[in-house]
Amino acid sequence: MDRGVLAASGDVGGARSLIPVLEELCKEKLMVQVIAHGYISKYLQQIKSDFLAVIPDGIDAVDKLIKNEKLGVYLFTASVKDIYALSLARRVRERGVPVICLLDSPVRYKERLEIDGLPTFYPDIYTLPSDDALLEALQYGFPENILRVTGHPAFSSLEEEWISWSENKRELIIRDNNWIDSRKLLLFVSEPVEMDQGGTDSSELF
Repeated sequence: MDRGVLAASGDVGGARSLIPVLEELCKEKLMVQVIAHGYISKYLQQIKSDFLAVIPDGIDAVDKLIKNEKLGVYLFTASVKDIYALSLARRVRERGVPVICLLDSPVRYKERLEIDGLPTFYPDIYTLPSDDALLEALQYGFPENILRVTGHPAFSSLEEEWISWSENKRELIIRDNNWIDSRKLLLFVSEPVEMDQGGTDSSELF
């Protein structure tokens, strides 16, 4: 495939959702170029592939890709406040490049695509994490033909991690804490809010 995939994200949730997708694209031997913007830069090092390239945070490199007809599709994650990836989506759409938007959290369906102050941006494909999210997106007026339920990419490794934990770590935790086998274990899951918005009011995004 001569034309590759360009990817970008902004906040930490989007970056974490995008990483598993990029890994799969590289496994399929598709050339993937990721813009070093936002939190994604911190996670790219975990992808070991000759099919992944990191390009600078800016528009010059993107314009060059489009001009040389090397860009086949643009993939981005919608953010709560960071407008970079959305602004770039509008730019590449004007150049006739198909756009896919990945929604990592089923809230603010339209707001995320309007945070740059412009009318709602409708990607060619809007991927959603669940069937419930699909129904809600339809209520917000998104065309049904652009919506796809794909599941949440960041959860794609949960089964493997659970099996590994069940086989190896559970017994160690029980032993080290002097628990009995019948004790129930509770798992608390939280969104990385502090990483996303800062921990104090001195943070720009707090």
